[in-house]
Amino acid sequence: MSRYYLNNKEEIIMDKNPIGLGGEGEIYEIIKPANRQSKVFKLFNLKYRAEKEPKIKDMVADVSKLIIQQLQNASLVWPEEIVYENSSFCGYIMQKANGILLESLCENELGYYPQPRHEVRLSKEWSHFDRKTKSSMQHRLKLCSTIATVLKLLHASDKYVIGDIKPSNIIVNSCDSISIIDLDSCQIADDKGKIIYESKMNTPEYSPPLDRGLQKGKEWDLFIMAIIFYKILCGVHPFGNFVCNYPYNKLILPEKIMEAGLFPFGAKANFCGDVMKWHFPFKDLSDDLQQLFILCFGDGLFEPTRRPTADDWINCLTPLPNIKYFDPERQFILSSQGVDLCWETANANSVEIDNGIGVMPVTGRTLIKPQYSTKYILKAIGLFGEASKITYVDVYPFPKIESIKVPMPDFRSNLHVDIPEIELPHINYSTGLSGIKDLDLKHFSFDSPFIKQKSKPLYEMGDDFWTISKIFEMVKTKINDLKIDI
Repeated sequence: MSRYYLNNKEEIIMDKNPIGLGGEGEIYEIIKPANRQSKVFKLFNLKYRAEKEPKIKDMVADVSKLIIQQLQNASLVWPEEIVYENSSFCGYIMQKANGILLESLCENELGYYPQPRHEVRLSKEWSHFDRKTKSSMQHRLKLCSTIATVLKLLHASDKYVIGDIKPSNIIVNSCDSISIIDLDSCQIADDKGKIIYESKMNTPEYSPPLDRGLQKGKEWDLFIMAIIFYKILCGVHPFGNFVCNYPYNKLILPEKIMEAGLFPFGAKANFCGDVMKWHFPFKDLSDDLQQLFILCFGDGLFEPTRRPTADDWINCLTPLPNIKYFDPERQFILSSQGVDLCWETANANSVEIDNGIGVMPVTGRTLIKPQYSTKYILKAIGLFGEASKITYVDVYPFPKIESIKVPMPDFRSNLHVDIPEIELPHINYSTGLSGIKDLDLKHFSFDSPFIKQKSKPLYEMGDDFWTISKIFEMVKTKINDLKIDI
């Protein structure tokens, strides 16, 4: 009878019946030791052990996986410890992933389809993924965004390409967390980019048509990821569930339809018959998201560099609220005055403004009458996060003229001129308005026509030119220069 040990000679006792079967081996739950019961044991078939040993040892030793472990809602089910049968390599232990296969959520028929195809029914804990509910799309978008985030972090090392990622290799729990499994088949490169372990596993209906070779770039994963997203959001394969029109009428398999470039909403849409029977959820997606699918399954089908990146997907799948502007119509006002506070947001479901304004429309304006200079904070709340922005309104006291002294002009002219211009002397003033310190009243001047020798200007104290209102007009002009209305 075979006995299995960890590297530290600790024996592993597994359940008799495997919980998973694959072409390369079987997966068993661990009974002992107790501190390994949250793990599972993958036992390779004998003929694969020599080939797999160096790769699994390198994966166990690589710390790149620790980056992914920082995520709270996602994990890579990565080889953690080597297991030996007697003294020979036979497999490894990894974290046990709890939940259901993503395939079950892709094929969930509830609410969307005219007739069930697979009769998939999920328990109540999965009701938030029921396509009949309003929250279903939100949860599905977040699920896609989580997958894109994991892939982005894994690709950041420039060492790994998953290769055979598909819905049956992703486990989802009822809290929307995901685990990507079956990673021992991934492609691994060294620090210089040279591929040292190839990804030999391919699933035709997920594989991009022109780069089905042994060496894969990260664009390979990006294409498969787009197909997975389409299935999560729309419930069907993007190159399936429709009858092709002539001359493609004999194509049935998704991989063959893919090779012909027949995406229902792409350049060859006229060759795809009655797509809306199954693909109609596509029209409910945002315009930006639709364009990413069209790009990936159009230009990106045969040009890998044209495929949307993980960041492109994340930004469209779970967009954060964007506050385009949040400003008063005028920043400076006088006390007792009002001013409109204006704002515009995007990707927000609600808006809140402090200082007693409260919940407001996502785009709008409201009249405010602050008695003193005030800071305002707008918070925009969306499906996938929040954003905030600050603006200010500066309030000045209402100006008052406390005193004014206007010396009388006294002059004589010995010149014979027709229209001399006479400039008045400096006028002393005090306004009590601290914000106005450089008001210049010296620019007052007047013309006295037909001045003769030894004559005085035609001037009377009662002229409107010298009334207090004129001085106030000067104050008002200065205030206008500060963008303050009175």
